[in-house]
Amino acid sequence: FPALWLRDKVGLPWPADAVGQVVLVELADRRAALIVDEFVGQQEIVVKQFDGVNDGRTLFSGATILGDGAPTLIIDASTLL
Repeated sequence: FPALWLRDKVGLPWPADAVGQVVLVELADRRAALIVDEFVGQQEIVVKQFDGVNDGRTLFSGATILGDGAPTLIIDASTLL
């Protein structure tokens, strides 16, 4: 299965010392290794849907506010596979 760098998918610049961790994504019969900068953990969230904010890109399906008040975009994993 393919290995995908999340930085490439969201258009972020590459730091000189880029190192990644792998998150395996599986949806039905499709699989991919998603390489991320850092895996912080898992938590329960409330996802707020949004329309028109992402300039027609379907990578993000919504957003949430984390416990520390930081806004966070939610990636629709099905768009990666």
